[in-house]
Amino acid sequence: MNEGLLLADGVVQPFDLRFAADDLHVMAFFAGHAEYEAVEAMIRRLAGGGCHVRAILTRHDQTQVDHVNDAATLRAARSLRRETCLREISVTEESSSAGHRVVVRFASVRDEQVELDVTSAGPLDGARGGLTDPGRHSLQSSLPIMWRGKSALAAPASRVAIDGRAWPIPERLRIAGRVVAVEGYLSQPHHMAALRAGSTSYEVVERPTRAEPGQRWVQRSAAGERVYRIVSVDASGAVEIVASPGAPEIVTGRLVDGRFRLQQVRVGDANAAGPQACLAFDGAGAFSIGVGAAHGLVTGAVATSPSDANVCAIRLEPSQPGWARARAIELGIASRGAAVSITTSIGAAAATPCDAAPAAAPRVCAPVNS
Repeated sequence: MNEGLLLADGVVQPFDLRFAADDLHVMAFFAGHAEYEAVEAMIRRLAGGGCHVRAILTRHDQTQVDHVNDAATLRAARSLRRETCLREISVTEESSSAGHRVVVRFASVRDEQVELDVTSAGPLDGARGGLTDPGRHSLQSSLPIMWRGKSALAAPASRVAIDGRAWPIPERLRIAGRVVAVEGYLSQPHHMAALRAGSTSYEVVERPTRAEPGQRWVQRSAAGERVYRIVSVDASGAVEIVASPGAPEIVTGRLVDGRFRLQQVRVGDANAAGPQACLAFDGAGAFSIGVGAAHGLVTGAVATSPSDANVCAIRLEPSQPGWARARAIELGIASRGAAVSITTSIGAAAATPCDAAPAAAPRVCAPVNS
């Protein structure tokens, strides 16, 4: 039997697990700039035209700043340890038999004019799809699980410019003395799950008195109410819970003396039906994270402190793939009466005691010309 994780009183799902099903991911590394070393964009085409975009600049110290063109995405970033700005972002695409071209333009956090222009070195190929190694980017703020559908390296015609100055993209592949690919790529589609560092707090204003459909947890915070409603109970007593409002979220587990024992969390994209991210615990001290039909992309061990109704600490220690080992995740959970606080740390920062004070709020910029 999957026993799962026994959580503090009033807590149903403490993990900040997010999922985005984007149509495109385009990225290029570049050399010589005093502050930045890479720029990328995750792009979702909208049915009525236009795109939702998250454009990311990576600094040499591996910290990142997000630039988004959607106010809801900006609001969702307020609990994260990520610098996030609302910006106008333009995207143009061209396709031909030789490959695909995407051009992204936006104003950076420092109002620099950034242009990312990537042409694929040939057609996008499913053989180049799969799990992406994020390197050491954003090492203490995220465990990203990025799954590429079809992908291709960037052609030499690709370009990165900041304030009108082009920065060289290092060569990646040379054949017969000729550069045929540079350090960048374009992928389609692109699905990304992520566990994020940050902090949250809320008041539990309603909780179940028994394990039966209709019973619910109601959490009230500065962001509004979040409701976890039991929708089914099987013969063994395991419950399925659906959360609302917001991104699709389904939680499974069981009630144990009024507390919740978490077994699995599935999270979908708030703006797209289809695949989901899944975080599961096997009851034998292991966890796994998958995306859509790709199961077990990240696996590892779970460690918990002695848990009582008021405090608990949970640590996820990834073992596979190798790059994930540097991104251990530690949750500190404190439940005092109706008040619950949760702090999540990642990487070298993952040493947070379970009763630690919430982290400082991330820097969130105002819209351009607001």
